[in-house]
Amino acid sequence: MRELVDLGVPGLQPLAFLRRSPDAWRRVFDRAHATHFLRSEGLSVALGPPQRATGALLATCRDVAERFARFFAHVARAYVERPELAPEYMLEPLLQPLVEDDQTMRTTTPLARLDCVLDATGNVSVIEINPVGGNLLHMRNVFYLLHHLERAGLHDAAAELEPLALYIVAAFERHYRLNREERRAHPMVGCVTARGWMRGSNPLFRAVFHRFGWRYVWGDARSVTVDAHGIQVRGEPVDVLWHDLLGQPAYQAARYVHTQWHSRPGDLSGAPDDLRTLLANAQLREHLRSRRVVGISPGTSYLAMSKSLLAWIHDPERPCPADDRAWLAAHVARTYSVRERRVGTLTLEQALDERETLLLKPCLYGGSHGVEVGRATSADRWSEAVRAIWDDPTWVLQRFIEPVRSADGQWLSLGLSAFEGLLGGISLRTSPGLVISARDAGYIPVVV
Repeated sequence: MRELVDLGVPGLQPLAFLRRSPDAWRRVFDRAHATHFLRSEGLSVALGPPQRATGALLATCRDVAERFARFFAHVARAYVERPELAPEYMLEPLLQPLVEDDQTMRTTTPLARLDCVLDATGNVSVIEINPVGGNLLHMRNVFYLLHHLERAGLHDAAAELEPLALYIVAAFERHYRLNREERRAHPMVGCVTARGWMRGSNPLFRAVFHRFGWRYVWGDARSVTVDAHGIQVRGEPVDVLWHDLLGQPAYQAARYVHTQWHSRPGDLSGAPDDLRTLLANAQLREHLRSRRVVGISPGTSYLAMSKSLLAWIHDPERPCPADDRAWLAAHVARTYSVRERRVGTLTLEQALDERETLLLKPCLYGGSHGVEVGRATSADRWSEAVRAIWDDPTWVLQRFIEPVRSADGQWLSLGLSAFEGLLGGISLRTSPGLVISARDAGYIPVVV
């Protein structure tokens, strides 16, 4: 990706500095990859040439972000209004206190990412949902690139890319203002992580928040203290508690044991106990409930974790905004939950016969763990895998959509930053194979 500048994909254009000086990009690329940073914290990625989204692609991505925010809000409300649906959420009991404390549901998914396929016709289809702010870990790639552009004196190039950083701070700002009547001029974000995680990334996040007038402090659960006045991280009173980098590892702890990491992520094994200890503190929960300290992501964001919820869009008996259902159905990969398999919407015989048009994936794992693409799997292996999960609610079958390819033959996937209905940037992942994992694919930031 060092030599590539123009991806050759309609709706994506290289940033101006790439066209002016491809040699400058190659120098920055070499410097950025000379350290181990991009191969740390569980990830191993290579940066690609930053792009700008335009035209019909940009308009569609904005629509996806807006309409999925409304869908997620319906999903969250249904958890309270239709308790018979609760098993379909697959909510980790550990997170139940956060959900219970967030029944006002002023906002649902302020920091979501939607993973999508862009096909050869230009259509965008959602294939994965990442509804909580732990997905912002991947923005470390953007912040690291900004750092190297500035160090190289390419200030105009950094200015082109900087909106991606601004959109994140703006998302925190909107959530803070929505939930607090009395607001500080320069609020403090307290980022609470699993032990040893984000040691290299947090200084980059702090620099970005400082650049836009916020303050930022981080630590693990042991650094959190609570008194009658509020919550402190490393002794600093915080206005916004960003607990996703602890909450998400705690939610996924049992699955992370089986997850392939491409570098050392830190010690995630203690995350459930650390979160449990924090949530056992009645004073801390009261500060979050009363919004003396604003929590982000809200507990209700965790209600949208399961990929099986994508099947609701095609199911008239499941909640979905009526005015959006048809549009969403055209922009989501058809997904078959265990409910649809049991009632015959997709039969076992169809699933076996239509192998080349389907893929198989777990509902809650990330990083492409367990994904089987039918067309890349032998018929015997496919039959064995499908039969093994047929009655398991933690697995879905999904229609396979072939992604578009870049000029150098790489398959592309889109990650849309969906900040409560506003598109906050796009991340392109690139891979020579059809299964594209955010943890080890090439990474191309896209400004909107």
